[in-house]
Amino acid sequence: MLSKLIILLLVIVNIGNSNEIYSMKKSNELDLVEKVKGIGFVNINSNMDDTKIYLDEKLIGITPIEGYEVNATLQIELKAEIDSKYYSNKIVKNITIPNLSTQTYNLEFKKGEARVLLIGKDGYLFINDKFDRTLGSNNRVITIPAEDNVKIEIKNNEDRFVIMKDFHVDKFYKLIYDFNKELDQPISEAIIKAKKIKKKKTGKRKRYSSVVIMDQLIWEDNINAYKNIMLLPEGKKYCENLKLSDQMNWRMPTIEELDKLSKTKKRFKNRFSIKPYLSSTPIIDKKYVYWEYVLTKDFITGKIASKLTDSYKGSVICVKDID
Repeated sequence: MLSKLIILLLVIVNIGNSNEIYSMKKSNELDLVEKVKGIGFVNINSNMDDTKIYLDEKLIGITPIEGYEVNATLQIELKAEIDSKYYSNKIVKNITIPNLSTQTYNLEFKKGEARVLLIGKDGYLFINDKFDRTLGSNNRVITIPAEDNVKIEIKNNEDRFVIMKDFHVDKFYKLIYDFNKELDQPISEAIIKAKKIKKKKTGKRKRYSSVVIMDQLIWEDNINAYKNIMLLPEGKKYCENLKLSDQMNWRMPTIEELDKLSKTKKRFKNRFSIKPYLSSTPIIDKKYVYWEYVLTKDFITGKIASKLTDSYKGSVICVKDID
């Protein structure tokens, strides 16, 4: 009986030791994993502006992205998306960043294609003023790059058809055309517009130097608000030194002020730049610990984006509070 009791105690002790050894092994493995993870950085660029970037399904921002911190030596899924009618809309790849290193990824979205069925008489087909083919009975379906304002022209001796049309990616279009021998008559909406433009008097557009008052703010309204492209420090200095309509004490607008301006800009005499406008609003985020970012407003697309302060040159318009 005593010997059985001793054997039982030895078994219990061995089980306890085994559990302790297993726990120590797992703890060491976890410590090793933490050590192996390390820290790395990624730069991500794209041939398309404002490409959305996801790492392991988490949205980290829009391109260009510089010096974003990640766990090194671990595989990460990089996904890039664009909202476009003319390009494929997603790139997915797995990446691994070596410890204490920076990797740069340049993403390229390829322009998509559309298909078009041409219905009409035979003729010579020109796309954007370049000869494409002789249209017969068996080659009426064409593949065309997806883009806006594609010029489709079909000629047959003195007969001619012209149209300007947008073609979106992965779409199928049916284009019915009819020749018009009297070329001085409008044969498409594009030609009507072209004739109207031609009739306008040529010459440079008159520029105004003035201000616009809206919502207790005075805005710069001159050619500089259209053509000034600067770094943020240069823009701040320009606004501080601006004297316009006997007004001084100008400043860079906040992103909220730019956002509101972009929606109520019809009162301005001068046009606005197609390049996003710089704001004075910085990004405050613990992830951006090595570089400073500033918010910008695109008056064409309406998008607000983050840009690297030290390298991004944006449009500059100044504002001042009513004294």
